[in-house]
Amino acid sequence: ANIEFLTDKGFQRGMVQKIELFEKRLKSLEKFEQVDYINACGMVGAILFKDKQRATDTVMELVRRGVMPVNTWHASIKIGPPLTISLEALNEAFDVIEETLRGV
Repeated sequence: ANIEFLTDKGFQRGMVQKIELFEKRLKSLEKFEQVDYINACGMVGAILFKDKQRATDTVMELVRRGVMPVNTWHASIKIGPPLTISLEALNEAFDVIEETLRGV
């Protein structure tokens, strides 16, 4: 059943939009002074910070605000939303990430 869902043409068309939005929004985070650089490929990405403490502080605040990144315990965090996330929820998550980066 999972293979049928993942290979469905409608699902695949929706993924193209999600990937474009995900990569665009993630890469736009490079504008923040504490961000060193961004890696993004499909619906998986990483925010690499200039120092470990900022990464940890960002993770803690994002979790408090309802966004669940992966804390690497290094100067980076991983972002990997579920493939079934809506465009609206994806935008909302990135809005929270941007607000958090403005305050950390």
